[in-house]
Order: sequence, then structure tokens, then C-alpha cells
Amino acid sequence: MPEHRIDIDDVDLESLVLARNDAHPDGDWWFDPRTGESLYFGVDDDEDLARLAHGIHVLIPRDPQPREDIDDFLASDELAAAGEDVVVRLLEAYRGRGGRRRFREVVARSPAAPAWGRFVLAREGGRAIDWLVERGLVDEASARRRRDELQGSLESGADRE
Repeated sequence: MPEHRIDIDDVDLESLVLARNDAHPDGDWWFDPRTGESLYFGVDDDEDLARLAHGIHVLIPRDPQPREDIDDFLASDELAAAGEDVVVRLLEAYRGRGGRRRFREVVARSPAAPAWGRFVLAREGGRAIDWLVERGLVDEASARRRRDELQGSLESGADRE
């Protein structure tokens, strides 16, 4: 690993979140500790192969978003601000087998989409930052600052709606 740890602001956090949640079985995501990029290589896509061939990269483990995140979002003040009809629609989508997938499809097309996006980035972004810090891949002070900002975005998100 490089001796100089990069600032969290240099990490493409949204791509890292995507990589950690990617369930595609025929490819892997790799973190570049020099640039903060998440690079993909799989049977369906080898666009990042040239960049992966040079340097040191860290395999990004798959760590799907836990079901509790949806439960917490459904009980959040931020979702309640979207209106009762939206809450009911999301609860109905979430019920039963395949509910997580249906919930994600419905929430993306609902007035709650911006709130869900902030919620996911804060929760999953926090987990991704923890992963980076645990492996010594980023500057810890900048990581703590960003994590606090993400948490703050959840706490103040209902005010934006």
C-alpha cells in the first residue's frame, strides 16, 4: 500500500458503494488506493483491465445492504415527510417474497427517491468508509469528517423535503 493515504474526498464513494453492493457473479471490483477509483473486471466488461494491470489494487468484498436499512428508512421521519400515500405504497411493495427488490424499484420512481438516495449514501457510504479505514487505505481524519457529514445529512434530510 502507498505510504501516503489519500483523502476521503479523493475516493469515488458512490462507485465504492455500488461495488460493495454488486451481486453480479462474473466479475470483481478493485479499489485503487492511489486514485480512489473503483475498477471493475468481469466477463461482461474489461474496460478497466489496462488500469488494473498496473499498480496495486485491493479486492472490494461484496457486502450487500442489510434489510434493516429498508426497515429503518420505512420508520424514518424523512420518509414520513413524503406523505402517507407514498409510505403505504412502499410498505406494500416491501411485503412478501422479493420485497427488497420491489421496494427498490418502487422507491426509485416515487417522491421519496431523493430521501432514499441520501439515506443509502449515508448508510452504505459509512460502511464503505469503515472498510477503507480498517484497511488503512484513507486518511482517518478526513474519513471521520466525511462519515460525520453523511450522518448529518440523514439527520437534516427531512428538513429539505
